[in-house]
Amino acid sequence: MKLAAFLSIAAIAIMSTTTATPTQRNMIFVSGYTEAPCADTPCLPEHAPVCGSNGVTYENECELGQANCNNAGLNVTQVSYGACPCGIQVAIA
Repeated sequence: MKLAAFLSIAAIAIMSTTTATPTQRNMIFVSGYTEAPCADTPCLPEHAPVCGSNGVTYENECELGQANCNNAGLNVTQVSYGACPCGIQVAIA
């Protein structure tokens, strides 16, 4: 019984350190945020293109947020929903 309780607690601890919470996912949209779990925050495979202020079309808002998070100083904002008129398409990794 003690072993089962220990294993349950260990599993919860491991999952909580490897899964980004909704709050952590929202942090990638804060300008200048470059801390973990930036790279560890998976975006859902949702096709909902957005146009960034740099003329790049991102697969969705989350991908735009990750681009900002992974590239300090980028500070791209969302200009519109949908693809940029003559922009570059960013593929999902």
